[in-house]
Amino acid sequence: AQQAEESKIMRYQAQAAVLELEEAEQDESLAWKPRLEEAIEQGHFRLHYQPIVSLHGKEQQLYEVLIRMVNSENGALIQAETFIQYAMQYELMNVIDKWVISTALKSLIAHQERFPKTRFFIKLSKQTLCDAEFVDWLDAVLNEHQLKGECFTFEVSETDALAYIDETK
Repeated sequence: AQQAEESKIMRYQAQAAVLELEEAEQDESLAWKPRLEEAIEQGHFRLHYQPIVSLHGKEQQLYEVLIRMVNSENGALIQAETFIQYAMQYELMNVIDKWVISTALKSLIAHQERFPKTRFFIKLSKQTLCDAEFVDWLDAVLNEHQLKGECFTFEVSETDALAYIDETK
């Protein structure tokens, strides 16, 4: 009988801990919205360009474009995996993706002066993939900078590509 009573207490504590964890996660989620909005308004993002090295074949100038958010309090860089989930939750990825593309293309133009075969790989979110105006926006940006679409590749998750096959095409 005593053992059964202890089990009940443990279950109750576990349920209470789960509730506390869910509340803490909700509080953290709510705290991210103004941080992300401020980062978008103030341009508190930085891009990093990670070289893609071929172990076979000819040398190429390929780079994966990675985003970081600058912590406005201390200037530290925040990895994408920390904030992207909240940006998706608050439907801010479309704006962030456009910032990444615009900023990366400016960098690409400068880099291509010395290395004309440079190509960038840029991740696109589901929100951008499903934005009906995205292709027109991209076309205008490319025309403005006189760039061809061959100088970069968009990456989308396989799950999103299959779920939104028409948009992906």
